[in-house]
Amino acid sequence: IRRLKAIVIEECSMLDSFVFTLVDYAMRQIMNTDVSFGGKQIILVGDFMQLPPVECLTQIFECDSFLNGNFKTHYLTSNHRQDVNSEFYKILQECRYNKLSRQSLMTLRSRETNNPPHDILHLYATNKEIAANAAPMAL
Repeated sequence: IRRLKAIVIEECSMLDSFVFTLVDYAMRQIMNTDVSFGGKQIILVGDFMQLPPVECLTQIFECDSFLNGNFKTHYLTSNHRQDVNSEFYKILQECRYNKLSRQSLMTLRSRETNNPPHDILHLYATNKEIAANAAPMAL
């Protein structure tokens, strides 16, 4: 760890301030210094407009380790995943800024179904739901 030049934390928006502060503390102890993160470069990659960490009281940008860490922000401005002229992209942007229009809401609701096809991806929140909905495995 002492030979590290940088630490990259991917999906930093999912990291709560307590764990982030522990990383800062541990690096200071390892490097035997009071300098933030032991003087190592910390590269945070993520989008704070996504969902916050589960059971999080404060996000990392609210804690002293972040505020005193002299971080520089760089914004990515090009979208490579969706066509920026598509209706889907428009809806995603509205959701991102918590400004969902009535038309977008109606578009999303038009896609609701109680009987989705079995050959599409299904997301379940619990193991119990997975067990209840698991397709039999072919032998």
